[in-house]
Amino acid sequence: MTARLELALDLLQPEQWRRFEQFASQFLVGEFPGLIDMAAPSGDGGRDAEVFALRDDPTLYFQYSVRPDWEKKIRETVQRLNENFSDAQVLVYVSPKRIGADADELKADLRKKHRLHLEIRDRSYFTTRFAQSHATEAASEALAEEIVDPYLASRLSSHGKPATLNPSETRAAHLFLMLQLKDDTAEKGLTKLSFEAVIRSTLANTDTEHRMSKVELMRQLKEMLAGIPNQRIEELASNALTRLIRREVIRSHTKDDSVCLSFEEAKKMRERLAGCALDAQILDQAMEDAATQILGDREFKPEDVASVCTRARRILDSCLYARAEAFAHAVLNGRVSDFALDHLRGLILKDLATWPAQKGSHDGDPDLLEETISRVLNNTSAPDYEYLKGLADAYTLMAFLSLTPDIQGAMQKIFSYGEIWLDTTVILPMLAEELLDEDQGRIQSILALTRQAGIELFTTTGVLEELASHIRRAVTYTRVPSSRWEGSIPFIFEAYVRAGRDPNAFTTWAEAFIGDARPVEDLGAYLEERFGIRTQDLTEELESADGDLRATLDNIWLEWHEMRRARHAQLLHGRELDPHTVLRLAKHDTESYLGVVQRRTNETSSPLGYKSWWLTFDSYATRVEDALRKHGIQPPPSPVMSIDFLSQYLSLGPVRARFSIHDIRRLPVAIEPRLVAFLTPELLEQAKQIRLSLAGLPERVISRRVRDHLDAERRKKGPITERGTSTFFDEIGDLELQSGGSL
Repeated sequence: MTARLELALDLLQPEQWRRFEQFASQFLVGEFPGLIDMAAPSGDGGRDAEVFALRDDPTLYFQYSVRPDWEKKIRETVQRLNENFSDAQVLVYVSPKRIGADADELKADLRKKHRLHLEIRDRSYFTTRFAQSHATEAASEALAEEIVDPYLASRLSSHGKPATLNPSETRAAHLFLMLQLKDDTAEKGLTKLSFEAVIRSTLANTDTEHRMSKVELMRQLKEMLAGIPNQRIEELASNALTRLIRREVIRSHTKDDSVCLSFEEAKKMRERLAGCALDAQILDQAMEDAATQILGDREFKPEDVASVCTRARRILDSCLYARAEAFAHAVLNGRVSDFALDHLRGLILKDLATWPAQKGSHDGDPDLLEETISRVLNNTSAPDYEYLKGLADAYTLMAFLSLTPDIQGAMQKIFSYGEIWLDTTVILPMLAEELLDEDQGRIQSILALTRQAGIELFTTTGVLEELASHIRRAVTYTRVPSSRWEGSIPFIFEAYVRAGRDPNAFTTWAEAFIGDARPVEDLGAYLEERFGIRTQDLTEELESADGDLRATLDNIWLEWHEMRRARHAQLLHGRELDPHTVLRLAKHDTESYLGVVQRRTNETSSPLGYKSWWLTFDSYATRVEDALRKHGIQPPPSPVMSIDFLSQYLSLGPVRARFSIHDIRRLPVAIEPRLVAFLTPELLEQAKQIRLSLAGLPERVISRRVRDHLDAERRKKGPITERGTSTFFDEIGDLELQSGGSL
């Protein structure tokens, strides 16, 4: 019952100091047999205002306190001991808060200044010893029953939130779906899993004394799953109920045809739900930490952070559910390319319109909200991440249940093996992830599991040329005085400096990817050896395609790249990219798009079942079908897949059984396709000066200081300047302007 006990200790309020003292005494009496209360409570603070000692040891004093500001409370207590109990040598501070090693400096300070030894008995003291005796077990269970069980019951019976859900869809269904996904094996069918979860959620507050009739159970299920035919709900729910009764998860009472959770299941479920509640609190804390850090040097109060977090948490839930709905619709409609990439900004604006913020308030700043939520979404190493991922997957299953009773059948239509061609916009940020700590790369983790699933990864020579040109441009940037450089700082170099690395060492780092003589071949070899991405051109497929379709696609991509060329000319103060470069970029896109389409010609499959796909961040790729229709051509099924769709596919698709639950839980929830561009020559010079001032320190320390400084400077910029990954294409041809070379 560790989770229930920990949650009970976390939920204790200041006015419950006496209840905490009663609980804690059952633990402490085993350690201090002579423990006797020497002080009667007085004043409004109760025990928080008193200290007491053992009768037979006047040097040993105790202080119970539920105050969150434990360090301040301890110092106040020490001051009172000095004033009134000069013989005190040991202070035992007893708290339900998590303190641990955070008190080490305080202990040393008290020993040095006051000759007082501080002993901490905090949350971990109780959670690791709750089973040491019958008395501690009974005290722990009593506290959990009194505080946690009513709290969980209120959470399970409350309706709605996220705001996108219908009132009849309860939070309980999502919590139980999340638990079911976490507890069951990956091999279990999603339809069975989902119906067992919603039945458990509906019976969450039942026991032998509070049963639910099967008629009422079916009524509530039909209300929750209003999009599914009643007959199908009865069929699937009856089968799920039979399985749960057979496994003794649910007890059936034939006399009145009622059901309830078994005693053991109810006990087990309360513990799991308490764990979820603790995880939710960790997520809230991560949101608070992110908001506080982003606010940085701005003037703000604690209540400002609270209001930002309240709004951000609501938007995060809405974002997760919007993505879940988009994925479910994409699967059921058989149109992978329809899966929307970016819900976040629109949902922020919608939330601000629905719940207007006070003028000038921090929670009314869309940029602040977006960055706060993005940090939480993107930090896959955070302790709250598995909870966040489980919640996202649970929302997805609930979104499916609102549309179809056969989730498993829908997911089985998606390919279970095949091949994926990677675009420049995917590989370039993936290379930048080489700057991160091991297992931190989100794109790398997705592609690693993709290969583990038996799906082959490819790229083309054209993509390698674009990547090599971009890296060479970044190397050139390091050799050209800032005053002579025209255009933006290359993305890969910006990522390198943002990671805190030494700008002077960039060329050496880049040599891992390319050399001077054969950069394209070098890069191809690196991608295959490091990531298993093989190079295979699609020229034969392109030549076998319909001539009119090919020519039209060339024109469509050329038109879009001309638009980028015009934007680039503005960036370079009138200097345009070489027209031949623009034409070459357009042909590379045609090769990838149409080449993958042609590889499907021998496949007789549904749109979801095709084995060949093109993975890209480029938003233009999703517009190709509409553009072809405008040219009077009936488009073939789109080969475009976003990496967000791929990540969700790995979590819930037919390949799910090939992974461990832990692997699935570490998949990214969402990858926003926009990147922040803010590095300037002035900031680069600041980074260099910081490095000089820290010379002699370990490289990891210098890198961290530089990274933190640049992050702080970015927060000072106010509104965040963003560029899509499609602007990689804008930059690729810059080397032409610098060196007169060609792709």
